[in-house]
Amino acid sequence: MTKDIQSLVDKYYPEGSPAREKYIPHVQAVTDAVAKIILHNPDLKVDRQLALNGAYLHDIGICMTNAESLGCYGTAPYIQHGVLGRDILIKEGFGQYAMICERHVGTGLSKEFADANNFPEPHRDMKPETIEEILVCYADSFFSKSSDDLTKPEPLEHIRSKIAKHGEEGMAIFDNWCKQFGTDYLYK
Repeated sequence: MTKDIQSLVDKYYPEGSPAREKYIPHVQAVTDAVAKIILHNPDLKVDRQLALNGAYLHDIGICMTNAESLGCYGTAPYIQHGVLGRDILIKEGFGQYAMICERHVGTGLSKEFADANNFPEPHRDMKPETIEEILVCYADSFFSKSSDDLTKPEPLEHIRSKIAKHGEEGMAIFDNWCKQFGTDYLYK
């Protein structure tokens, strides 16, 4: 990680803070998984550094949410952490990672899904579009911030059951990514 990216993380997740204890292992695990995905899929046309840095910053907005279990005492609902992270990254001069942050939640959020589930604004399509956005979204699916071991990928069936709770569209997207990128190597 570059010094400027680490400085940004340190600003929002200071050394010794409970939020940092969850943030750093989680984003490092996701970053490592993105690196494995790229290595395992050498034909991908991907900006490796953009994807890796985006993975390290993808959850920067959690500190603005009310997620006490993660050591975060903001006022926004957790579902907004992608949008809040996008805003932080733009404000701090890291706009090249902003859309990775906004579009990494679940398998991506559609306007229709936000409308149907009474999510807070903004209601717009926030589905990953670029390969870098997709890789971060996919890799993030494997790691839970509520897990005992934040660095260990969750069992595939557990991931699938969590995604299935939110509808068939997300399940189809995730299954397609599993076929496209593979899974076995993420557990080694």
